Amino acid sequence: MTNEIVDLQTRIAFQEDAIHQLNLTVSQLQNQLNTLQLAIKELHLRMQNLTPPEDGSSGHEIPPHY
Repeated sequence: MTNEIVDLQTRIAFQEDAIHQLNLTVSQLQNQLNTLQLAIKELHLRMQNLTPPEDGSSGHEIPPHY
């Protein structure tokens, strides 16, 4: 019976460590996700603020060799 209790305590200790490691990983991934979301929002705002060319060309003109 004592060996079974020691075995269970050992398993619980390993499981607690695994849970702790998983929590750290999830926390790091959440931080990365938040950073990437902010970067995407910033890029989206920058793209919205881009101005079209002043000469009125759309950039889709036929090249002169056609």
